[in-house]
Amino acid sequence: IALALGARSAAAFEISHAHSLDGSLRALAPLALAPVIGRFSAVWLIQWFPYARESGKGSHFLERKPVADLIAAVLLAAGAAWVLNGARGLVLLAVSVPAAHVFGSFWNRKYKGLTGDIYGAGIEIFEVAALWAGVMLLP
Repeated sequence: IALALGARSAAAFEISHAHSLDGSLRALAPLALAPVIGRFSAVWLIQWFPYARESGKGSHFLERKPVADLIAAVLLAAGAAWVLNGARGLVLLAVSVPAAHVFGSFWNRKYKGLTGDIYGAGIEIFEVAALWAGVMLLP
């Protein structure tokens, strides 16, 4: 938790510094885009990997997994990425997909499925990663 908070704080400092130098709102885009990418990673994990337990807090998300829900999530996340950061936002979102799949594959092999804790960890990891990727892509 301390590492995640430290990484978020450091990224937010870099982003705010870039904003103070640039003065445009575009420099703040990673702050708004990171939660979108984090939550989208959870949708991806839920869609593609089985749940590890018979019951649990995350199991109610898995009662039905229509592909239409995934398509809607992709369209919403892509739209938000485009509005917030243009092509750079779409690149960040596109890179998060294979990364989320690798993350899910690792835990799926280890536990024969994913749990709500793994979904939550994925959200946190991909949110911090998106913040830092956004820092690296700042103008």
